[in-house]
Amino acid sequence: PVLIVVGPKVHKAAAQFLVAFLRSRDWHWLWTIRCPKGSITEQADVLEKQVATFVTHTQSRHIDIVAHGCSGLAIAWLLRHSELRAKVRQFITLGTPWQGTHTAVFGSLRRNAAELSPNAPILDQVQDLTTPTLSIWSPDDTSVIPSQSAAPDWLKSVRLDGTGHLELLTSPRALRAIQTALESYTDPR
Repeated sequence: PVLIVVGPKVHKAAAQFLVAFLRSRDWHWLWTIRCPKGSITEQADVLEKQVATFVTHTQSRHIDIVAHGCSGLAIAWLLRHSELRAKVRQFITLGTPWQGTHTAVFGSLRRNAAELSPNAPILDQVQDLTTPTLSIWSPDDTSVIPSQSAAPDWLKSVRLDGTGHLELLTSPRALRAIQTALESYTDPR
């Protein structure tokens, strides 16, 4: 089963290309949710209930999570601070600003704008996950500045040139990178 999480400012329908792509490749347990607005910890609290519901509903031992944008930070918080991490086989992020973004200064998500700024203390609490994590990112993502913030050294990453932030949900190269990660996963534990 694959849980797809989009950011608070993105409609769930933005993930429909990814859903259709995976369904056409025989993934049948797909569920898309939208990350709520709020601080990273507030988002994680709400998402914890939704992830638990998905795990229960699928009756699967493990799930995979694909998260777009800042929703990846809320899921990372959840994976660091919740027992649910044992149920997550792997975590794939698309354009997640792991080390913050200078675009946070514009405060489009006012309640967590300070948390998304580079060097924000809370970002240290979502680093070095024990859950296998892949970051798919682009140097052309204008929502994550500097773009390298989406590909910290401690993460395995896939670089996609010429792809914008929202395009990471629709780009054929991004979709294939997600497929490859889902198919080639081997448990390192």
